[in-house]
Amino acid sequence: MFPVISSEYFNWIEGSFWLVLSIICIPFYLKVSRPYRQLGIFSGLILFTFAISDYLEAVYGSFLVPGMEWLFIWKTIDVFGLFIIALWYLKLRFDGKKF
Repeated sequence: MFPVISSEYFNWIEGSFWLVLSIICIPFYLKVSRPYRQLGIFSGLILFTFAISDYLEAVYGSFLVPGMEWLFIWKTIDVFGLFIIALWYLKLRFDGKKF
């Protein structure tokens, strides 16, 4: 049987994961060429806001309950941002931009 953790604890872990990924974008920004720097800044901001939204979900509860629509919208924008990051990266790679 798998151990069960609370959704609050899971959100603290997930928020920390997104925060670490956003911090990883800092050296990425410093070592790559200009087109990838812009991607690095955008990625870091999206990942940071995703971390903050998970911390807020841990504190205030699920975005599925009435009154938390603002958190649902925030998370939807963050997921859309992740999708933009993936497309932006693929475009840079297919255009032959070097790191």
